[in-house]
Amino acid sequence: MNKIFIGLVVALALVGSASAATFSNVQFDNGDVTIQDRGGTTVDATFRVVVPSNQVVEYIQTDITGDSLGPIDHSVGDDKGLEEGTHYVTLPIQLPPNTGTYTLTVQG
Repeated sequence: MNKIFIGLVVALALVGSASAATFSNVQFDNGDVTIQDRGGTTVDATFRVVVPSNQVVEYIQTDITGDSLGPIDHSVGDDKGLEEGTHYVTLPIQLPPNTGTYTLTVQG
């Protein structure tokens, strides 16, 4: 069975001004900040997103660097997006098909 180990690095997500939403406390559905599973498996990752005042996050983009695939945009927060405050957002992450160690980057 091929297994993939994904190391997680979370980047600041710029929202379009000098202020930025921050992503922290990332946790995969195994309860950890890293995950190991079969290639091509989809897992859930929960992100703590803190949105500053007068800011809105409408999309969260995830990208596994080194997998040769492009980033994926996830619409969040219904019609209004994520407004000021702290939000916990769970997104599906498809693991790369090849065995290796990968990094997940996230921005809003």
